[in-house]
Amino acid sequence: MLLGLLVFLKAYGYRLDQYGLLYSPRGTVTGASYTDVNAQLPALRLLVIMAIVVGILFFVNTRVRGWTIPVAGIGLLFLTSILAGGAYPALVQRLRVTPVERIREQPFIQRNIKATRAAYGIDERTVSVENFAGDTALDKATLNRNRPTIDNVRLWTPTTEVLGNTYGQLQRIRQYYEFLDIDVDRYLVAGQERQVMIAAREMSQAALAPGARSWLNTHLVYTHGNGVVASRVDRVTSQGQPDFIVENVPPVSSEGMPTPADARIYFGESQDTPYTIVRSGVDELDYPQGSTFKGNRYDGIGGVQLSGTLRRWAFAWRFRDANLLLSSAIKSDSRLLFRRGIQERVRQVAPFLKLDHDPYVVLTSGHLVWVQDAYTTTNMYPYSDRRDFGAIAGPFGVTGGGNYIRNSVKAVVDAADGTITLYVMQPDDPIIQAWQKVFPGSFKPASAVPADLRAHFRYPEDLFNIQTSLYTTYHITDANDFYSKEDAWDIPNDPTNTSSFLPPYYVVMRLPGDTKASYLLFRPFTPNGRKNLTAWLAARSDPENYGKLQAFVLPKQKNALGPEQIEAQIQQDPKVSEAQTLLGARGAGSSFLYGNLLTIPIEKSLLYVQPIYLASEGSQIPELKRVVAVSGEDVSIGNTLADALAGLVGETVSAPNEPEEPSVTLADLIASALAHYARAQDALKKGDFAAYGREQAAMKSAMDRAARLSGATPSPTPAPSPSPSASPR
Repeated sequence: MLLGLLVFLKAYGYRLDQYGLLYSPRGTVTGASYTDVNAQLPALRLLVIMAIVVGILFFVNTRVRGWTIPVAGIGLLFLTSILAGGAYPALVQRLRVTPVERIREQPFIQRNIKATRAAYGIDERTVSVENFAGDTALDKATLNRNRPTIDNVRLWTPTTEVLGNTYGQLQRIRQYYEFLDIDVDRYLVAGQERQVMIAAREMSQAALAPGARSWLNTHLVYTHGNGVVASRVDRVTSQGQPDFIVENVPPVSSEGMPTPADARIYFGESQDTPYTIVRSGVDELDYPQGSTFKGNRYDGIGGVQLSGTLRRWAFAWRFRDANLLLSSAIKSDSRLLFRRGIQERVRQVAPFLKLDHDPYVVLTSGHLVWVQDAYTTTNMYPYSDRRDFGAIAGPFGVTGGGNYIRNSVKAVVDAADGTITLYVMQPDDPIIQAWQKVFPGSFKPASAVPADLRAHFRYPEDLFNIQTSLYTTYHITDANDFYSKEDAWDIPNDPTNTSSFLPPYYVVMRLPGDTKASYLLFRPFTPNGRKNLTAWLAARSDPENYGKLQAFVLPKQKNALGPEQIEAQIQQDPKVSEAQTLLGARGAGSSFLYGNLLTIPIEKSLLYVQPIYLASEGSQIPELKRVVAVSGEDVSIGNTLADALAGLVGETVSAPNEPEEPSVTLADLIASALAHYARAQDALKKGDFAAYGREQAAMKSAMDRAARLSGATPSPTPAPSPSPSASPR
């Protein structure tokens, strides 16, 4: 009888396997294929019947003794499983499908296209598609009509090498403060919406001098960071450094930027110690003040009050720290703050959500908060293409896999007390609806978000990475075209880092056809196997249009240069090489850093902008020295973006900041050439051929100028090519 029940259970398993065909990988796409529907499904139905019959035979065998009937039944079920469940579908696939696969699979591919586009939020309900010419020459009138776009072109690259080092050198104030991440946002600056770089000044107890890392200091005194640093993306000081609009400790704001009444950061992205204790018998360091510091006593509601001996014992056991029991500085109203990392806190209260890799700080009226984008996902959406999210979103992106994703929740964490508020941004998502029923009262509707906070919500990067990766193929809506992949796209490589794809970037610009500028997340596409530009996708972040995607497709009969081709054009331009040589000769021991190459559509034209920085090996403070602008075949370089744009439209460009050739000696040029050669060899060893090419071109330019200065004729010999033994890593 037990064996009969097991066989009945197997029959139910065959029944469930029929639904599993909706996720079958057998065909050209995910989902039930022709063979699954016409061979595998009938076989599973037959196996259900056979298993039920065999189960009945086992029950009959309880009355009729002997093993003949059950053994025969099991053998028949096993033989049916091999022939009907394996051999027959394989024959159908080989003989009926493979010779005419496109015709047989056409309806099933169409189902996959529809399901995948819906599951990833890239169907016609979310994405609008428009044509974009992109071949009109830029002129002064066009630039003037698009001042909000031009005024928000980002000249600063938010990487550790560029803005991270600059913020750290200029605004760290003390060694125990740290800027872990620089975010891009928009604020009202001088009465106008401006794109702004902003970073939280967090506490890093690990950076204290070794003699200052006592238990008292690391857990009771150095407890919190203080304020933020912000700078406009479009402005540079006369020294080539960021123009701060929020700076110093305590923070001071200018140009209308808000100043928080409480700038303390107890909860953030950094937590060098597992816990801190506030309201103790010693003052916390609020901020440095001369040779001492201004003290503070925590007045928030965060943490756990250490009101009794039992609690102190419990936490001493948890953290394996006897000082929690022995220290007389801990009082009955002291509070222990732990789980202070933003992502760790959100995971504790909502472990069923996947988190975006980049929480960002927001300076609202009165205080600082962190915004953490969170996703609902599943891998059980019928017919939708299954992907590894981690491979698409990047090494630090959302992890796991699936075939459905929604940015259903935005978690807001107060920087002072750690309070978490979960706002449901997509109430029509069935997964978040289910979790709301499981945890009633844990979520708030989007309508409850304060207006000044909602104005800073942005479309999340990890979701956009996943969507753009799928959209390279799933912009094709016809099954036959999808099968041929003739119009498939690629995401271009990052011109400044050829080992990775070009990441999406936030911009404030006016889309073609719009009447005002919007805050967008932007990414261009190239045709499959080619490098010219074919389309681009923008995700809107402004509250009134949040979440809408807009694709602009260029004509197939015309050729627009893509990011990698534009980068090559920049490197080959003699004015750029000349400027690099001149700056290199003036700054021996310095290195060049090329910032993000930004693609900026303006009406029917395409503008590319790339900043160039010079970093001294001694100070490690990159300074913005040049800006390159490209439109069509025209390349212009200037001290500022205004100069570069003026050169594009045929106007007078300001004189360079540095002295020209007469002040450059032969020794300077030789030293510059040798420095470029050394950096080229270093880039070659790393497999960075883009940097290798730049340094080789700069080396040749320096050698040519040295030859002219010495009265010799510059050699026409091309720069040496990489050694055949070198290969990309």
